[in-house]
Amino acid sequence: MNKRLKHIIATTLVVSAFTTIAPVKYINLGMVKAYASVSMSKDDFGDMVVCKGDSSKELQLYNSSNFKDSDEVKFNFNTTTYYIKVTKSIDTVNINADIDKDYEAYIFKGKDDDYFELGDEIDINSGTTTLYLRLYESGEFDEDNIKDNVLRTYKIYVKSGTDLDQHSDSNREGTSTSNNENLNDKTNNNSNTIKPNTPVNTNKKYNQWVEVNGNWQYNDSTGNSIKNKWYNDKSSGNWYYLDENGNMKTGWIEYGDSWYHLDESGAMQTGWILSYDNWYYLNDNGTMYTGWLKSGSKWYFFSRKTGVMKSNGWIVDNGKYYYFSSSGMMLSNVTINGYILGSDGAWIGR
Repeated sequence: MNKRLKHIIATTLVVSAFTTIAPVKYINLGMVKAYASVSMSKDDFGDMVVCKGDSSKELQLYNSSNFKDSDEVKFNFNTTTYYIKVTKSIDTVNINADIDKDYEAYIFKGKDDDYFELGDEIDINSGTTTLYLRLYESGEFDEDNIKDNVLRTYKIYVKSGTDLDQHSDSNREGTSTSNNENLNDKTNNNSNTIKPNTPVNTNKKYNQWVEVNGNWQYNDSTGNSIKNKWYNDKSSGNWYYLDENGNMKTGWIEYGDSWYHLDESGAMQTGWILSYDNWYYLNDNGTMYTGWLKSGSKWYFFSRKTGVMKSNGWIVDNGKYYYFSSSGMMLSNVTINGYILGSDGAWIGR
C-alpha cells in the first residue's frame, strides 16, 4: 500500500483520469492549498537601502562577503542576496524601500517569527546576523505562517566587527569543505565568536594563531602547527578544527561518523543554524542532529540522511504519515485537507 500511495502522491494530475489505481480516499494525500501566482516587477519594489540605527545614513551593499571595492553594488530587483559590513559600535540597522500599495514587506531576523516593518530598528549581533525581507500581496501576510504566500525573499547578511571598515586582502577568510552535495558551501546566521589574535608573518611562534599563505593555523607550545585535530581556544571558549595541513576549516566538515558546522571564523556551532534556506540542529557537542527532536512542547523532524529540517509537507516514518507546518512544527489533533492527525501527529484517517 505504501508503494501505491507514493505513486499516487507523485502523479496526482494523472490519477484523476485513472481512479482505479487506488481507493478515492488516498488520492488527495500530500496536496496543500495552492494560491494563484502573483508576479512582481521592479516597478512594484525598488530602491531598497539599509541604514545605520534609526538614521537615513545608507550602508554600502556588497555581492560578496569578501567586502572588496569590486564587490560594491546597488540594489537590483533580481538580485536577492546582499552583504553588509558594520563596525562593532553599530548595534542596530533599519531597512527601507519603495513598495507599491498592492504589496507588503516584512523583515525577519534569523529563525525568529517576530517581524519588523520597513523603517523599524533591528538589533544586530556580533558576528553575522541574517535578515530576511519577505514580500507579500497586500492582505496575504499570516503571522502564524510567515513562509506562506511569500512572493519574493531577499537575504541580507550583516557582518559586525571592529576591523570591517578597511578593505584588506589579508582579512581573515575561510573555505568550506564537504563530501555531500546536500551539505555544500553552507552559510550560518548564529556567529558570535572571538577572532584569534592578530596574526604574525611566520609560523614559528608559540601558543598563538598565525596566518600562513592566506590560511589560519594554530601553533602549539613547541611552535608547530596543530594538524588533524580539534583545538579549544581558551580565550574564546570555541572549538576549531585544523586539517592535515594545519589549516583552520570553515563550513561543513565530516569527522568520524558525524557532521559539524564551523562558522566564518572557524568556530564550531551548536543549536539551530540556517544554511542556504535549510534549517539544521547541532547537538551540544557540535554533531548534526537527525530524526525526531522535541523543542519545548513542539516536535520537529530532521532528515536521517542530510539533517535538513522537514517543513510544509508530509513525511513517512516507520510506516506512519506526519504533516509539518512551514515553520517545521509537527501538527497534531487537526485535519489537513480532510486527513485527520491524531494526538501523536500520525495520520489516523478521514
